[in-house]
Amino acid sequence: MGVRGLLAFLKDTAGGSSTLCFSPNSEPQTASSPLKESLIIDGNALVHHIAKATPECSDSIPVLARAVTAFAAQLANIFNLTVLFDGPLPKWKYQQRIEREREKIAKLEREYYDGILSPLSLIACMQSLCARQAENGFTVRVAEGEADLAITELSRSQNAYISSSDSDFYIHSCRGYFPLDGLSVAPDGSVVAVVWTYDVVAKQLGIHVDMLPLLAYVAGCDYTLDERQWQIVNSRLCSGTTAARRIRAIANHLKPYDNLQDGINSLLPKPSSPTQAPTNNDAFIAEVTAIADLFTGRYGTANTCPVTRYPPLPCTSTFPYTATISSALKSHKFVEIQNGVFWCQSLIEDLSRSPAWEVSRPIRRKMYHILEIPSVAEYIRRNLEFRVEHVSALAVETTATPTTANVTAIPSYLEDSVVDAYISVMGLSVTPKFSSLNQVYTPLVCSIRYLSEQWKDTAFQLKNFELVALLCMAIQSLSAASNSAASTTTTTTIPSPSRSKQTSHLLASLETILFSAWLLHQSLTPTNQDVQQQQ
Repeated sequence: MGVRGLLAFLKDTAGGSSTLCFSPNSEPQTASSPLKESLIIDGNALVHHIAKATPECSDSIPVLARAVTAFAAQLANIFNLTVLFDGPLPKWKYQQRIEREREKIAKLEREYYDGILSPLSLIACMQSLCARQAENGFTVRVAEGEADLAITELSRSQNAYISSSDSDFYIHSCRGYFPLDGLSVAPDGSVVAVVWTYDVVAKQLGIHVDMLPLLAYVAGCDYTLDERQWQIVNSRLCSGTTAARRIRAIANHLKPYDNLQDGINSLLPKPSSPTQAPTNNDAFIAEVTAIADLFTGRYGTANTCPVTRYPPLPCTSTFPYTATISSALKSHKFVEIQNGVFWCQSLIEDLSRSPAWEVSRPIRRKMYHILEIPSVAEYIRRNLEFRVEHVSALAVETTATPTTANVTAIPSYLEDSVVDAYISVMGLSVTPKFSSLNQVYTPLVCSIRYLSEQWKDTAFQLKNFELVALLCMAIQSLSAASNSAASTTTTTTIPSPSRSKQTSHLLASLETILFSAWLLHQSLTPTNQDVQQQQ
């Protein structure tokens, strides 16, 4: 969300930003005198930005993944680059996430698809970046919680620039903020960036820099916990018919103040009469002070965020926040699942039908059983609502006794073959044809066969031409993915015709199956770090 109205205000204001050009340096870099500046880029924002800015990426996940990786590689020629993604969604962000998913559903109802990506897009981009990071000289990391907080802390520790699409970064104290829509790579390899600093933003608003966090709070930002109190302050100070005018009204109110405490006191409600008993504003003052500390980085020794007020999701002994998750070897979704939550993100589908995520629910229920989680709260679209449904684990047929199963390792009844176990849990029989199949195609074959079985004898039974179309699309996608040379040149693509609701729902259902099956495979496969932890 960012700071509501701030971006609109800055776009309407002349001046402010400056443009920097970073050119390749042919001299060798040494530890004593590093030549490269550091840049921390918001991975989630980068994926959405490339998908929106590059038309040929909208219908092809492999093309999107290659474009994201190629852009990161170009930036890494100039910067010490870290691409940092959101980690497990913290509990204090649940309500904001629910509201955003409801907004997406409202978009889908109007057939407005801007900003709604396939659930597989982020996975593909993260895996592509991880596979290329060593050879291209950048680092991929997953935050312990909200990426915004981790990005600002890492930026301050490295004196690094930040690049994202979130207007919160106009307020955060850091070396400088590059909006992604102002970041480009020239033909000669140099990087051109529009840069904003928080002191320049304060100057544009006509307020003291210490008032920036207060402006963010009153306007509305991602870190407000007491929504009721915020609404009272916001309605009292946010006058104006447009976002830019509301920002100007807040700035005019804060203009007389040059220290944080005076600014906070100005936000307190005034007594209606001299005899009115004073109101206890301690909770309000504590919240606004915490938000101000967050934006300025003045919250003590916490490494990534003020954990007492904005804690990350608690990790468990099964999936601790270790190199396994921080380096994206295992999905951060497992931390959420271990905390009893699974988010079925909005995707382009037919809203008149059952949610596309429902067809893949049996796969997740079996995964919950393997992870020994009896019940998970799945947040999912139901009709035009986004709500929680409590889902119980579904027992997997095994020959092992429950006491011998090890949660953190491959269960004993699955040790012979992860692939065979995966096929079996997907509800299919392990046949000689499967054994001879290239494992690259196993997820696709399993997912299509699973979908065919789930829709058999229903009104939506897969037709032959739909099956052929899915296979053709998959072969084309796999062919694109196998092209190891990430081209940095723009290719001309023919835009696909508008899809019918039936086709959109078919593809959405297959995507949720592939997504759930991917998590299932990860739950069956320990990494080297997992094995070391068990030993």
